[in-house]
Amino acid sequence: MAAGGLCSPAFGRLADTSGLPAVFYALLAVFVVPVVMAIRLPDRTRKVPDAPSPALVEAAHPHEAR
Repeated sequence: MAAGGLCSPAFGRLADTSGLPAVFYALLAVFVVPVVMAIRLPDRTRKVPDAPSPALVEAAHPHEAR
């Protein structure tokens, strides 16, 4: 089941009691609130370690020939 199918009876009840503009405002809130919450999330960037220098790689594996 999708969330739209589960929430549609509530929106229908809201439309019957308060009118169609109230439903549109409620739907707008349903879309705007998660967007605002997502924008407020902190950035999660991963730090990529620097590549080892060729001298360190050669020192770690002296038996391998180029």
